[in-house]
Amino acid sequence: MVTKRFTLHDQLAFANLSQDHNPIHIDPIIARRRIYGQPVVYGVNALLWSLATLAKQLTRPTLIDCLNCAFIKPIVLEADTAALVDLTGPHKAKLEIFQFGNAIARFTIEFRDDESALSGCLPVPWPAVATSERRYSPVEVTAESLAALSGSLALFLDVSETNSMYGPRLLDIFGQSQIAEIIVLTRLVGMHVPGLHSLFTEIKLKRSLNPDVDAILYKVLDFDTRFNLATIACRSPSFESRLKAFLSPSSVKQAAYADILLKAGQLNVNSQRALVIGGSRGLGEVTVKSLAAGGADVLLTYCTGLDDAQAIVDDVVSCGGKARALRCDVSGPMDEALSAFVAFKPTHVYFFATPYIFSGHKDNFSYVKFQGFSGCYIEAFNKLLQPLIAAGTRNFFYPSTVAIDEMPAAMGEYIVAKAAAEAYCQWMTQNRPQLTIFTPRLPRLATDQTVSVLDADNRDAGVMIEYISAFLAQCGPHD
Repeated sequence: MVTKRFTLHDQLAFANLSQDHNPIHIDPIIARRRIYGQPVVYGVNALLWSLATLAKQLTRPTLIDCLNCAFIKPIVLEADTAALVDLTGPHKAKLEIFQFGNAIARFTIEFRDDESALSGCLPVPWPAVATSERRYSPVEVTAESLAALSGSLALFLDVSETNSMYGPRLLDIFGQSQIAEIIVLTRLVGMHVPGLHSLFTEIKLKRSLNPDVDAILYKVLDFDTRFNLATIACRSPSFESRLKAFLSPSSVKQAAYADILLKAGQLNVNSQRALVIGGSRGLGEVTVKSLAAGGADVLLTYCTGLDDAQAIVDDVVSCGGKARALRCDVSGPMDEALSAFVAFKPTHVYFFATPYIFSGHKDNFSYVKFQGFSGCYIEAFNKLLQPLIAAGTRNFFYPSTVAIDEMPAAMGEYIVAKAAAEAYCQWMTQNRPQLTIFTPRLPRLATDQTVSVLDADNRDAGVMIEYISAFLAQCGPHD
């Protein structure tokens, strides 16, 4: 078993090697609003790392006869990642990738010793590829157009960069042609089909010599609208392959301030100075707009989404509301932000900071993931509470979740952390009766966190106005 931590630097290096520039892998700002809430490792990058590990156990040039790949769960950055290689026969191997104690990718390979692995149709270096092949923004494909797509892509390989990333053994064993024909698959899926909103989930590749082919030819065979799943047939000089990739939904856009202004007239919060932690998207964004529409003076925080936060401020202010934005990373030192919060003198605080919530596995509870959730939901909230209570703030909106009642199998760490956070809030209010900490168990609402490739029963986030009203009723008229 070998281990590593994939970094954003690794991602950028692989983007340069493969020319797959899909932002879900390399742009933390865009990726935070996509389905996984953060950049995730290229599946093909993880595959090549595993093959390089296998290559160290082989002694002769090797032809791949069959390669099956299942990308089960996203591989996240900056987490301990292990590759396990099991030689299950003289010319067979099973490769698995683990994070947080769970297998998140599985590969099986059948191969044979053959010197011809080092010859074949050698790919050209990237600078020699025609300008028409060069693309730095993925195609945005619709479900309606996906089924009719076909075409071809040139094969290329930067030998020096490949050796730098994976060590020379990968090309010494598998040769340039086979590796180039694997690398091009990520460019096909990530940049072309399905392109921008793709999630690569499966590769099935078999040896098939095609001497008349010097590129990869592709055609969409099927698009299953039930699962938003595309099946793509490919031919290249050495292989016939079938790929599967989901077409994931676009980021969720919340209602504009002008639209919320029409709905939030029932909120009378002219005297409220509202601090919204995590207000640059999702439920926090809706809360900012709802409070501003009711007359509140709002200070919202963001962690990395400066442009998103400023867009919300501009939207509110352009229609006569009061809002400003401040950076605050609840996972790090908060001293500077806390000083600004105390100076703002909030009458009400709304806490929406959260990691990505759908990261669990049904068969395993990860204490590391639980620590991440509880660090945000309990430790960071406690850091926030203490100086604000000392400064006179008494009213806190702290959303919980119906997941505590429903117990989804793959959300154990999130559920336990939220339940513990509820207990913390109850303990605080029991020992400090002057405090109001409102902890409604919110249903699944339409946000970037709850977006899914499958149809999900997500309610309109506009119902936050109802929860804000219930919170204010608990605070009482004197607040």
